[in-house]
Amino acid sequence: MNVLTIKSKDSNGDPLETLKNGKDRIDQTEYTTESGNDIIEYLVRTKENGTPITMFTLACAHKTKQQDFLLALFTWTIETRFENQDSYVQEWNKIRIQLQNVKFGR
Repeated sequence: MNVLTIKSKDSNGDPLETLKNGKDRIDQTEYTTESGNDIIEYLVRTKENGTPITMFTLACAHKTKQQDFLLALFTWTIETRFENQDSYVQEWNKIRIQLQNVKFGR
């Protein structure tokens, strides 16, 4: 996982706006967690060395008191043929729950 600090010139700025309109996305969802963090989730299917892969991405933005944002970006990649297998679905759901409950330092 990568965490970035993004300064906003506009007090209502939202770093997730730049992530909302990517191409080749599947099943993009946007929501706010109980702790007030904004999240975007989506899938991208592509090939790596001829092997079909699926990239699950979850971006979580947290607005700080300093009027900047902390952005946590997580990507989990698996072979597409495993995407709908119960064990992988359960694994992604465990990862998703952990990321939805992430606590930022400020």
